[in-house]
Amino acid sequence: MGTINNNLVGVSWMLAFTFLAACNNVLFKYIGSGIHPFVLTFFVAVFSTLICLPLLIIYGKAVFVPKRLWLLFVRGALNAIATLTFYFSLMAIPVATATSLTFVTPVLAVILAAIILKEKVGWRRWTAVLTGFAGVLIILRPGVQPVELGHLSVLVAALAFSFIFVLLRQLGKFDSIPTITIYLGLFMVPLTLVPALFYWSWPSMTELLILMVVGVVSSLLHFCLAAALKASETPVVTPVDYMRLVWVVPIAYIVFGEIPDIFTWIGSIVIFGSATYISIRNYMIERN
Repeated sequence: MGTINNNLVGVSWMLAFTFLAACNNVLFKYIGSGIHPFVLTFFVAVFSTLICLPLLIIYGKAVFVPKRLWLLFVRGALNAIATLTFYFSLMAIPVATATSLTFVTPVLAVILAAIILKEKVGWRRWTAVLTGFAGVLIILRPGVQPVELGHLSVLVAALAFSFIFVLLRQLGKFDSIPTITIYLGLFMVPLTLVPALFYWSWPSMTELLILMVVGVVSSLLHFCLAAALKASETPVVTPVDYMRLVWVVPIAYIVFGEIPDIFTWIGSIVIFGSATYISIRNYMIERN
């Protein structure tokens, strides 16, 4: 009974994460029509960092004593790249398409883990990797329709997120979650400020309020994801991540009038199926 209850709690947190992630993407695209993505990313980083400041009250100065500062910097740089490229893709292609292509992140993480961490990857997971790339081709359909810069941008974001996924597995061995969280903001703010200065424009009061909401939502969705993974096992919550697309489709239709085509649905199912299998397979290997 306890396991069932924990799984229900985990699924509930994961549902909250997917809904907030969908809202976050739509909000950013909505406000991004008037402000450059570099500037938007900087303000979101600032507000997200301010929201994390209560961690200082709870944990004290200990959060400022990292054991792997250079890894935290690399994580911050990768997160800045991932955020900038993903937000740029939201400006260029439909939200549902961008969301679907991000499902390839766990697939790319398998390749990186094999190269960087020297992890042994069996034929089952390599088959899932190839299946995931087939899903990407179904969505992009190169040769049938033009592959736009927005498509390439979201794939760069997925690659950066997969690097972060592998890096966090190493960071978690040395530094606490509060330290990792605080330093993410401390590094992202200056890293995103530099490109933002070249396209600087002050947001209006309305835009500033929306950016504050985006910052709050960004922090909340990361909290919900962490809570979901803590409450229940990975194979239980991983399939729920597909709800990001289910949420984003009606919201994007209401706000932007976007309707994903059949190839986006089919490709996203193929990618997500392979990513889910990889997550479950990784969990089984770790348990054994």
